[in-house]
Amino acid sequence: MIGKITIQQAARDDASVIHKLHTKSVRRLCRDNYSNKQINGWLNHRAPESYFPAIDQERLFIVMHGSEIVGFGEAVPGEVLVIYVFPERTKEGISTTLLSRI
Repeated sequence: MIGKITIQQAARDDASVIHKLHTKSVRRLCRDNYSNKQINGWLNHRAPESYFPAIDQERLFIVMHGSEIVGFGEAVPGEVLVIYVFPERTKEGISTTLLSRI
């Protein structure tokens, strides 16, 4: 990865990018292991607003590379719930960094 990444709490203004990242990641990275029907069912009721509860409860974190969101994760004390990275940004250590910090 070129440049420094930072991790910060997500804000409601980030929800659209988080939604896009989540959708793109699942569609691309899960397609070899799940059918389109399964993936569509998984993502069917997702919308940017569906991330608001986790954002409001300060459980959602974003990974920034410069001014770009490249990944996100959700965690509660003692447990990481999810980590997603834009598919074109895999193999850059983003998930590992996020996992170690949240």
